[in-house]
Amino acid sequence: LAVVALMSFVGGLAKTAEQSGNLQSIVAVTLGMLGGTFVPISDPSSFLGRLSFLTPNAWFLRGLADLNGGTVMDTLPAVGVLLVIAVGFGAAALSVSRKMVSA
Repeated sequence: LAVVALMSFVGGLAKTAEQSGNLQSIVAVTLGMLGGTFVPISDPSSFLGRLSFLTPNAWFLRGLADLNGGTVMDTLPAVGVLLVIAVGFGAAALSVSRKMVSA
């Protein structure tokens, strides 16, 4: 949900369908790199480690790591952050899409 809301927001900022696809690709790859999807970030206390927790990718990976050897209750902080990201960007995407539809 977080990534769908984020990509809907990014897509709503574009003026054409081609521009939307390009912007979404840039955002997806950037979030993947910063979030530790391609290369794991070994030190969470480093600058890059702290920066990674601004991405939904890092929270998803943290939730998966908490689930490994833990319980579903251990994943609640990651799920909560992902839901906050989803609601925030969902509201922003809705606002942007209403402007596009009314124009």
